[in-house]
Amino acid sequence: MLSLEIGAKELALELRQKGLAIIGLSEQAQKIRAFAHKAAQTEHTVLLRGDTGVGKDHLAEVIHDLSRRDSFITVDCGLLPDGLMEAELFGHVRGAFSGAANGKIGLIELASGGTLFINEVTNLPFAMQSKLLRVMDCKSFRQIGGTREIDINTKIIVGTNANLEREMEQKRLRQDLYYRLNVLSFTLPPLAQRRDDIAVLAEHFLKKEKKGKKFSPEALACMENHRWPGNIRELKNIVAKAVFNLGDGEEIRPQHLELDVAGDESSGQESMPTFKEMERRYYSRLIRSVGGNLKKASRISGVYRGTIQKRVSQLNLEDILTEARAGNRN
Repeated sequence: MLSLEIGAKELALELRQKGLAIIGLSEQAQKIRAFAHKAAQTEHTVLLRGDTGVGKDHLAEVIHDLSRRDSFITVDCGLLPDGLMEAELFGHVRGAFSGAANGKIGLIELASGGTLFINEVTNLPFAMQSKLLRVMDCKSFRQIGGTREIDINTKIIVGTNANLEREMEQKRLRQDLYYRLNVLSFTLPPLAQRRDDIAVLAEHFLKKEKKGKKFSPEALACMENHRWPGNIRELKNIVAKAVFNLGDGEEIRPQHLELDVAGDESSGQESMPTFKEMERRYYSRLIRSVGGNLKKASRISGVYRGTIQKRVSQLNLEDILTEARAGNRN
């Protein structure tokens, strides 16, 4: 499985250079990485759409990291009371309202030179949406009670799990803000559409939770066939729970996961892939992703090059290796 034990500094550098902070070998993961690189190179507002738990906040941080900006600040509009939201975002001058004994710098200004990730933007009051639109267009704003225009250099990334088109039709989202947001937009797929990444992500979360632990083939098969309604966030939490349930043991088995398979669409035994099938799928993806370069495959996977070569033969992947190398030469 994908190994991330390269050394902290080396890993951070590799993630910056190649966008590998988006873990996965699937076509969807490659598209996410490609978008992250493009979004990092523009000053336009970036819109990230997708269900809860698909990793919008993580992708926003990857885009920020690739853009090599300073601070990364997050604000979740769904958690802020309406009365505090404007002051938190825009700040206020001294005496702007009752109780404002001192001035306060807002998050938009604090993030200048860096990135501000605004999550669940449809929770912004209608009037405040107009102020945010002006910030995006003019890169300047006024604090509450202020008269001075404050110029900023803030990269704004917006995230939402709402249907923006429906929100606009029901007058909860300004039409002009919708069209401004919809310029550079990307929808993250649910984890159920990234089946080839589930085992890789699980291994990644496991290594972050506890070193020296491993999944049994049966546990990996259970995870690959789960629906994951909570997406990547649910997977991460399940892995953490499995490590807790395992205790001092070494191998995580299905009972440690405590997955509810009753509602899974593909929970029948006849549809469960064998470990060999999953391993073949993994090595096929790995070999294609590196153009048949086994040295690079070894570095990414953490598996010795000789072992990969041996598994290529045992799993009858020679044709895929030859095809990947030929495609890389072209």
